[in-house]
Amino acid sequence: MPLLNSSCRPQTPLTLRLVGLQEELQDSAEREQVQQSRFQAWQACWAETREKLQQRLLKIDAQLARLMGNERTQPQLKIVIDEDSVER
Repeated sequence: MPLLNSSCRPQTPLTLRLVGLQEELQDSAEREQVQQSRFQAWQACWAETREKLQQRLLKIDAQLARLMGNERTQPQLKIVIDEDSVER
């Protein structure tokens, strides 16, 4: 609110507190934005790691199938995630 920063208005304790709250709100919004970008970076990193793990498990599963002569039916190795808990 630019009116709160105006030098024409008297600096009462209430206006000073409102200016302080405005600054705290702005700082909080900036922190939230930084945290959101860090979280998105973490999600991207984990998605890549999860993909690598999944590929490795597929290779292990194929090796086990070859060793057992395809006698094995289930279960195959895989990464299981709760789709409801994954934010996209």
